[in-house]
Amino acid sequence: MNAKEALISTCVFTVFLFGVDLFLGGHFQVFRNLFTGVVFFLIVWISGYLFHKEA
Repeated sequence: MNAKEALISTCVFTVFLFGVDLFLGGHFQVFRNLFTGVVFFLIVWISGYLFHKEA
């Protein structure tokens, strides 16, 4: 997984979180979603880096 794929995955995941948040009540907890998106991006980036390193 390269940086572009990781970025796209993060965007999709963040949009999904916003959609779920709106569907569940629309409180739109931006900071929580942003934090989750950043954590998700780091996990994807690190796992992608390790996988690429082993391959």
